[in-house]
Amino acid sequence: MPNAFNPERESLVIEVCTDWTAFPLPPELPADARRKEFERLLHAEPAAAAELEYIRLPAGFVRKITVTSADWERLKEHFPSALERRPKCRLCSSRYDDSSDLFE
Repeated sequence: MPNAFNPERESLVIEVCTDWTAFPLPPELPADARRKEFERLLHAEPAAAAELEYIRLPAGFVRKITVTSADWERLKEHFPSALERRPKCRLCSSRYDDSSDLFE
């Protein structure tokens, strides 16, 4: 059951968890590093998360955020489209999915 943001519990958070089961992974986030960056941004502002839950542990709380479309809409400006992420060829400036030394 989602909770409201609680500053007192927040001060006792010892672990964070992100649940992606309710929201399909958007094409802008295929790489694991981009997903981790999205999670970092999401947990940086827990009060703005659409679904926030605090799970009690013996030593504190786990902050669990379930990713929703509202969270994606709020943070998607930080993630360029899949085409913009492709490396650019130094010779012809077109974008490719290659990691050779010809690409920036």
